[in-house]
Amino acid sequence: MVEPSFLMRHQHRFSHLILITLALSLGSALADELTLPEWLLTTRMGGDFRYRYESIEAEGFERVNYRNRIRYRLWLKTAVNDRVTVGFRLASGQGDPRSTNQDLQDGFSGKPLVLDRAYATIRHRGWLTVTVGKQEVPYLAASQIIWDSDVNLEGGSARLETVRGWLTLSMTGGGYWIDEQSLGGGQGLAALQPAITAKRDCGQTDLALAYYDYSFVKDHEVIYSSLGLGNHTHFDHTRGTVYDEDFNVLNATLRHRHRLARTIELTLTAEYVQNTATDVDDDGVLGGLALTQDEGALPYSVSWDYRELAPDATIAMFTESDFAGGMTDSRGHKLTVSIKPLKNTSLGSTLYLNQQGTTDDAPEYTRLMGDFAVKF
Repeated sequence: MVEPSFLMRHQHRFSHLILITLALSLGSALADELTLPEWLLTTRMGGDFRYRYESIEAEGFERVNYRNRIRYRLWLKTAVNDRVTVGFRLASGQGDPRSTNQDLQDGFSGKPLVLDRAYATIRHRGWLTVTVGKQEVPYLAASQIIWDSDVNLEGGSARLETVRGWLTLSMTGGGYWIDEQSLGGGQGLAALQPAITAKRDCGQTDLALAYYDYSFVKDHEVIYSSLGLGNHTHFDHTRGTVYDEDFNVLNATLRHRHRLARTIELTLTAEYVQNTATDVDDDGVLGGLALTQDEGALPYSVSWDYRELAPDATIAMFTESDFAGGMTDSRGHKLTVSIKPLKNTSLGSTLYLNQQGTTDDAPEYTRLMGDFAVKF
């Protein structure tokens, strides 16, 4: 018989042992009942943050505009099965189609987040991909002459792709809803782009020809903004500011990437754009090059391009927002230098030397941006 004094001396140890046994039993039972769903295990998330300081000097304005801006984006993507993926992205900004920047101002006030992307993607046998919802631009482009990098299309797109050795042939098309019109119709976009990619050990060449057919644009309200931003417009007493021309835009893209060394790559770019719906002020060109070292003690990138864009070459509301103040009817240079001092971190600067117009006496526009960016 165990003496009572021994039980009294060690009762706390027996109590702890009983509690541990109960906890293990309960945890095992809960694990059997609360099995994590498979889709949760296939979910990925990430994002990026950028701090930007910039100065803007436009001829005809009395002072230089200085501002500080941030951009924050957070995305989540889930493979719900082996064919279907859904995802979304939140971003800072006011909802501008081609900017997720948020100015730092208004006395430390809170800043908004908007739904930047929301989509579902279906893949079939590796050669067909269909995406519906608010999605990134699926068309191959070597620059932002047609699409600013922040633009996300709304509607549906499909991509057919086949690989034949070192050649990849693709056809991408889609239909997108731009805006509802209160006085009949609705602005939309139908797009089609065949493309060829040739990939060898020494580099890669991309060749693509896109056709963008906009509907209900001529004599209809300007898209999103109250300004034409370089496109020819006029004032209608019923509709307000409306476009003078329709837009059926051809965009030819050639991009060649060549490996100069194991970690150094040279990229040559050429683009041509023409609005086939009008005969005047209807085209644009871009040529550029970039040198990139993606490994080593201090990875870097240097790029330059020159472009000229006639007023009605493309929809101004979707072209690059930083070049010449986001306008067509512009020309000039863009120079970017960046380094990666730490993993997933970059420091960069971009200089725009532009003219808001394509004549020699057009107003000059100078923009200098300094960026600190982090990806996660």
